[in-house]
Amino acid sequence: MIRRKSKGSVVNICLILLVIGFIYGYVANDKDNNKELSSNIINIGGKAINSEETNPKPVKQKNIKDVKQEEMEEPIKEQPIKEDELLTTSSMQIVFKTYYEKARDTIIKEREIPAVMIGSKLDDFKEYLVENYPKWDIRQFSKEKVELYQVSKNTPPNYYIIKEKDGYVAVFKVNENEEMVLMQKTEIPVVSLSETDLKYIEEGIERKDEEEINQILEDYSS
Repeated sequence: MIRRKSKGSVVNICLILLVIGFIYGYVANDKDNNKELSSNIINIGGKAINSEETNPKPVKQKNIKDVKQEEMEEPIKEQPIKEDELLTTSSMQIVFKTYYEKARDTIIKEREIPAVMIGSKLDDFKEYLVENYPKWDIRQFSKEKVELYQVSKNTPPNYYIIKEKDGYVAVFKVNENEEMVLMQKTEIPVVSLSETDLKYIEEGIERKDEEEINQILEDYSS
């Protein structure tokens, strides 16, 4: 009988310890949860407010590259071309650019579009330029300006030329139509010049500045 009682008491003690351990674990876990909850609560004006509500998580900002990538991926809508945008206007300019090889100079002239071509289609005006200026290259063509270009072996307008006339040294000036107009016939006979100077006179001495022309004439007369 004594042995049976001792075994029963041992079992009871084990059960009591198991119950005590379970209760202790539950209470300890509950305290940890309360501490975490209280750490997230801020007392503002006597009211308990969750710190997660007052300090929300930052929203992820989009990178500029991501935004640009999204914009690039969006399809580009083509804008229809208005009919009046394909027509010439009175404000349109024609620029004539001529490079003179011998003088190594470029002369630029600007003209207004011909009245008969105002309001015409750009394609029709382009055909007009090709037909009326066959020696010119179209370098630029837009609604605002047309640029025509050519290379010339002639003497540029407003240049002076020293050449021979009736056996004497003479000075000519080139007009806007690239025509030589006699300005002065000197009393310097070409036979008095050296072979080198005579060759220059035969080819024509071109100068843009009148002072340079006078200096050459002075050298020939001395």
